[in-house]
Amino acid sequence: MSCTTPECPNRVFARGLCQRCYTRLRRTGSVQRKNAVNFGKVCSAENCTNPAHAKGLCAMHYDRAQHPLNHAWRLLRSRNPGAYPEAWDRFEMFLACVGDRPSPAHQLRKRDPSEPFSETNWQWLAPINPGRDYMTKEDRRAYARQHNLKRRFGITIEEYDAMFARQDGLCAICLEPSTQVHRKSGKVRSLAVDHDHATGRVRSLLCTDCNTVLGLADDSPQRLRDMADYLERHTLVCEPVTA
Repeated sequence: MSCTTPECPNRVFARGLCQRCYTRLRRTGSVQRKNAVNFGKVCSAENCTNPAHAKGLCAMHYDRAQHPLNHAWRLLRSRNPGAYPEAWDRFEMFLACVGDRPSPAHQLRKRDPSEPFSETNWQWLAPINPGRDYMTKEDRRAYARQHNLKRRFGITIEEYDAMFARQDGLCAICLEPSTQVHRKSGKVRSLAVDHDHATGRVRSLLCTDCNTVLGLADDSPQRLRDMADYLERHTLVCEPVTA
């Protein structure tokens, strides 16, 4: 269903109007575009018959004509309000600081995620495995695993597999294989990467149960000893029954 505004081909969003006309009505009280020099015109791009959106171009050709980093700049400001240098409100100053994107696959990220963007706290982050096309479900799952291991623990899949082989696929504490089944996928969970929360240093691979116990004990050896002592004190010893 099309928008009820004359000459507007967009689909209905609310009250018989498309999203743009509805927003314009709420802001100005009218759906009419004021001071719109492109209204009613056709895109000036060759062989394009779409209505003009801005600067004589339709929305698609207008976006294509923008600077390659224009979208990244707008996205950064909308997602990080007040958490970036004030000078970056001007696109020219933003470009002067970050320069050109090394490749279309690079993403603008913080060097220190705990701090806001600044003139020094930013970087172009390359994809973990550039040049591949992650289209299948298996490829997406493998990419997510690589990304999580690198982001959370700073290790690669190869390093994880090497630890897994050294431990013979067993938990480093209970010396048993992982048996807990994922509730949604129905597959057995992989051994979890255990690390020191204070230093971030990776220690070993643990089953989900052992890893959970360490986390709940706040990595405190004394608390774990106290728990063991408690269990031993309250263990019931069954006396053998004599005839």
